[in-house]
Amino acid sequence: MIKMPFSLLKMTYFLCLFMSSSFLFFAQNNHGHVKILPKWQVNDFRNIHVEITNRTTIGDSVIRSDQRAYDILFKVIEISDHILVRWTCMNDDEIIRCNSPWDAPDEIQTRLIQSLENIKRDLFRSELILKLNKETGKAEEWVDGMKKLKDAEFQEKKDIREWCNIHNIAAETRENMEVDFSKVISSDYENWRKSILGRVNMLFEQYNKTFSLQKETTETIFTTDLLAEKNQEADFPAICTRTASESGNRLTLQNVIDYDKKFLILYLQKNHEYLENLNVDNVLVVEKEKAIFDIMNSWIVSYSKTLSFEVKEIRTVALTEITFH
Repeated sequence: MIKMPFSLLKMTYFLCLFMSSSFLFFAQNNHGHVKILPKWQVNDFRNIHVEITNRTTIGDSVIRSDQRAYDILFKVIEISDHILVRWTCMNDDEIIRCNSPWDAPDEIQTRLIQSLENIKRDLFRSELILKLNKETGKAEEWVDGMKKLKDAEFQEKKDIREWCNIHNIAAETRENMEVDFSKVISSDYENWRKSILGRVNMLFEQYNKTFSLQKETTETIFTTDLLAEKNQEADFPAICTRTASESGNRLTLQNVIDYDKKFLILYLQKNHEYLENLNVDNVLVVEKEKAIFDIMNSWIVSYSKTLSFEVKEIRTVALTEITFH
């Protein structure tokens, strides 16, 4: 009888447990890297709670502290070559906010801004039908988006006409308002669509992360969304360390991303002359992620992400926490 070392025996049991649950993993390469499959079932339902906090301090003084939270109702309604879901966002005020294109809007322009906010509220707080990739959970299509847009546009134009009648707005001005309104929502729809799909993908991006069940893995990665300075894009190099551990029916995945300080310093100095004396001792950018999955049904249970950004005595911490019930 061949005796196996305890550590190898435990890992073999661990792998067999996961692989026997065929809805969970598939191999990515010969190094044993795997990722979780979103093998959900029709009628699966989750109430998703999202909290986002940003806090900036200088020394011991808090100069900015923002927090917002919203809830999402999420239900799987069809599984074929894709996953079809119903998505309802309950109270995300950020997504419906409109920035005025005018410095000092007049009465007509103010009403158009209100109409834009109304139509975004009607769209984003209604029940949306979304198509997700079956293997990654990535949102690929807002199935009923254009129909909902046309329905909301029709209703809002009726409201604009009623408002014009009440305020004795000339017919020609009213017609111009309706034309302008249609042009704006038609041009903005693509951004709205991307915003919806982006929110979905933020929730389920952990299904796209590969990891090793046997050891800690480290790799060099590049990200373009670390900073948004003067509309410039840059590939920020970083070292990403990934670990996976299990306890009971839970699998925990953790990522620690340590950004290249020298690259970051050069980038900041290029955009801010007053930082010319910056050095590696007074810069720190670290990102930490933690995702917990239920290995019995492949559902993500919780996710948290912390980005710490320090330049000299200024420190900003951005925290995202998501729970799935």
